[in-house]
Amino acid sequence: MSSQETSSLPAGDFFPHGVTITSRRDDNSKYDMDHFENFWHDITDQTSHVEGGWEDVRMWEDRVIFELRESGPMECCIDGITTFEDYRRQGYGTMAMQWLCSIADKHSICLVGIIDPHGYNVPNTKQLKRFYRSFGFRCGHDLSLTRKPMRSNGNTHGNRENLHSQ
Repeated sequence: MSSQETSSLPAGDFFPHGVTITSRRDDNSKYDMDHFENFWHDITDQTSHVEGGWEDVRMWEDRVIFELRESGPMECCIDGITTFEDYRRQGYGTMAMQWLCSIADKHSICLVGIIDPHGYNVPNTKQLKRFYRSFGFRCGHDLSLTRKPMRSNGNTHGNRENLHSQ
């Protein structure tokens, strides 16, 4: 799917709250910016933009909507993920998250977010913790999520300084 394609679904139906876009921090190095730009290029190249939504609201395979934003150097915040009701409990959310994690791993991007179940017929907090943990996320007591990039052997990349020497 090309980044030029646009879905006709209104984003407001899925993400009723405004999205806060954070600008790049002054402490980003060119290395960090290039990695995030390459990560974002892969995301936009393989998803479609949701018409009426912000640029960071992306649809994967016409079944799952991600709301993503850069939240720091080499870090992407998952502000929302929704599987269309007709496709729930069929593995599409799992496949979409596997896809997102593989792109993040490829570009050494940390994924972060907060577990905040809301809406009709959605998984509860316990189910969401289990879902995110299955992809290598750590869940904090405050329901925060953090997933460091994984190497092909399943270990995390570690701190950012080590990334430059790999």
